[in-house]
Amino acid sequence: MKNSKRVLLLIITTPFVLAAFFYLRNSSRSLEDWARIHTEEQLRTKMKDPDSMQIRSYYFVRRVDAKGETEINMCGIVDGKNSFGAYTGGTPFASQSKTDRATGTFDTVLVEMEDQDEAKRQALAKIHMPTAFQGLFWDKWCVDAVHPLISPAAG
Repeated sequence: MKNSKRVLLLIITTPFVLAAFFYLRNSSRSLEDWARIHTEEQLRTKMKDPDSMQIRSYYFVRRVDAKGETEINMCGIVDGKNSFGAYTGGTPFASQSKTDRATGTFDTVLVEMEDQDEAKRQALAKIHMPTAFQGLFWDKWCVDAVHPLISPAAG
């Protein structure tokens, strides 16, 4: 009888202990940490060889919109092996993560990478035209007072 009470107590308390552990672990991470984790997961799905993925450099741009929602944009350079097993040389990426105060959630809503066609990028730079990635994502999400706009001619 004594052992059955202990087992019952263990069965009842275990879910509460686990929930408290996960809550404390998750609440100790910053929004930037969550944005990085979610972005890395989504970038891996876009790579030819996900296990070879390396984020060379990155930074965050934090904004608060008119509704008080926080937006975290992660911008950087990711590298990975191509079909031939060689590293590609690095590709710009940008992600956008947002809070939703109504639901109390934070999620990465979009992760985009630059087109890896170097010839196309160079041709656009010669005529001072931004790539689609630069115009739609990088210039809007990754530019702030600390990280200025990069001209297409700079490549």
